[in-house]
Amino acid sequence: MLRISKSQIQTYLICPRKFWFQYVVGAVPEFLPASLPLGRAHRNSENGRPPKESPSLIYVCPSDLVDDVHPANAGRSMYAVLDILFIVFHASLIVFILTGWIWMSTRRLHLLVISFTILSWFGLGVFYGIGYCPSTDWHWRVKTARGEIGLPNSYVKYYLDHLTGLSWDPRLVDSAVLIIGLAALGLSIVLNWQDWRRSISKEGSFIE
Repeated sequence: MLRISKSQIQTYLICPRKFWFQYVVGAVPEFLPASLPLGRAHRNSENGRPPKESPSLIYVCPSDLVDDVHPANAGRSMYAVLDILFIVFHASLIVFILTGWIWMSTRRLHLLVISFTILSWFGLGVFYGIGYCPSTDWHWRVKTARGEIGLPNSYVKYYLDHLTGLSWDPRLVDSAVLIIGLAALGLSIVLNWQDWRRSISKEGSFIE
């Protein structure tokens, strides 16, 4: 009577070639894992040479080659990419808020961006805490998933601490960010108003 065990079925489903060598041919070499940059390979024992008592049989299943490409590893890679993207996005946003009012071509966009930023601080801040920033919230979720703990509420404080090696007073950082943000909003409003007045004056002179 033919007997097929659960392990045999699992072996066949994972790698038919392994099933053939192990259960049909019956010549199975001893394996030692050899780490590779991508996946793993197997080789015989005794310094890579086949045992004298058994034939030199080496097989590598596709599942062995992709064994290290596990969903958990893929998830870690995804979070690493997201971490970098958030750093680039948030840093670019801060630079634009600080300088976008300088050029006439970007002033309208700057006014829109800084207005939404202030609205988030004090509008969404009613529900999530004053100074709330969705980008920081999402970025911190990514960092938490990567194993970082003790993250401060302020994105600016986090990177000030990392770049300077100091522990900045969170109240000082928050106050500085608030003052700079309101100053950028005020500058943007004034300059956009002046640009609008100039455009109205030019249109009036053309009509005359």
